[in-house]
Amino acid sequence: MIATAQRRDRSSPAQGKSLVLARCFALPLATRALALRCIRCSACLNVCPVYERTGGHAYGSVYPGPIGAILNPLLKGVGVDHQTDSLPYASTLCGACFEVCPVRIDIPEVLVQLRSQVVDAHR
Repeated sequence: MIATAQRRDRSSPAQGKSLVLARCFALPLATRALALRCIRCSACLNVCPVYERTGGHAYGSVYPGPIGAILNPLLKGVGVDHQTDSLPYASTLCGACFEVCPVRIDIPEVLVQLRSQVVDAHR
């Protein structure tokens, strides 16, 4: 499938998206569906105390903040590199992001699940 996505003359946008979504199978279906509902409104970034102190560059991706701590491990995979594995721990789990999220993504709950997967990956 990777070879198909790299050939632009025959691949469609749908085939390229399937590569990105294939990495999302690390989490249960309901959790993946929650994370993919994000509309990138940045409401979680505005209230996150960790993001306020560290800024976006600490997340090492185009998706910063609390939602980036979920999306980056989904896209790159858990157990691949140290920076990605540290993202689920870049949260106080205070729940402020969940309170302001317009699509009601339970970011603290997803981060707890990702933390569990990081621990399992390093056993």
